[in-house]
Amino acid sequence: MRVTRRGGLGAALALLEESLSREPTYEPASPPPGLRATDREVELGSGQAVFERGSAALATYDMHRRAGLRAWASAPRAEVGSTVVLAMPLGPVWALAPCRVVTRIDEDARQGFAYATLPGHPERGVEEFLVERRGDSVWFVIHALSAPASWATRAASPVGHAVQRRATDRYVAAMRAAALD
Repeated sequence: MRVTRRGGLGAALALLEESLSREPTYEPASPPPGLRATDREVELGSGQAVFERGSAALATYDMHRRAGLRAWASAPRAEVGSTVVLAMPLGPVWALAPCRVVTRIDEDARQGFAYATLPGHPERGVEEFLVERRGDSVWFVIHALSAPASWATRAASPVGHAVQRRATDRYVAAMRAAALD
């Protein structure tokens, strides 16, 4: 895992550049040992406007930003093959986490994407974010499969679980806010 001081834009951009040519650390055909699943579904509201606002927040990484992360991406929208470096604040530093978009869902009633971790991410795995219409209701769905990527993240596994739960809670709050804007 890489860290940079707060405001360390240079380190994030350098990691983004390095990550463009790297392969994901997670392959669905050979999941890493110790895989942990995180699933969450919440209703955001109802109607086409809620669906569109939620879909836009996902596609532009606005959900991540609203959740308190920084996001530097190789493309303005989450498209298959694009790379994003997320930065999570940890006290006086930011933990950097590179990912590659591996799936884009673009259907009438489902919008979203999945990204897989890249070398340098503290976890190995994949995370999927969806906005779904179910009748008139609009739902936000998160599905993640992950395992620690290094001995350090394995040793700090209880902390990692807590960080992942907190990030998921913040994503939900961010999507609720985006859907109501």
